[in-house]
Amino acid sequence: YHTAQLSIGNVRQSKKIPIDAKEITFTVNLKKGLINLSPTFISDEIEATPYYVYITHKPFKNWQTPQGMNIPVYSPNYGKIPPQISKN
Repeated sequence: YHTAQLSIGNVRQSKKIPIDAKEITFTVNLKKGLINLSPTFISDEIEATPYYVYITHKPFKNWQTPQGMNIPVYSPNYGKIPPQISKN
C-alpha cells in the first residue's frame, strides 16, 4: 500500500505511507456524537481496510504509542498467539 486514507464524518484526509511505517496517525477535530468512520489502505491494485483502528482524544505525552494508550499490541515476531491471550 502506498496511501492511507481516513474518512470520518465530512473530513477526508490522505497520507503517503513511508516504506518502513508501522502506523499512520491522523489528527482531526470532531464534534461530539456518533460519526461514520472509513479508514482505507490504497495500492495500485486494491483498496483494503485496516485490521485495527485506535481513536483517542485529549492528546498527552506519548499518547500515540501503544504503551501510552495502554493498548496490547500483537507482534508477529512473538508467535502465533497474541501475548495478551497467551496462557503461559
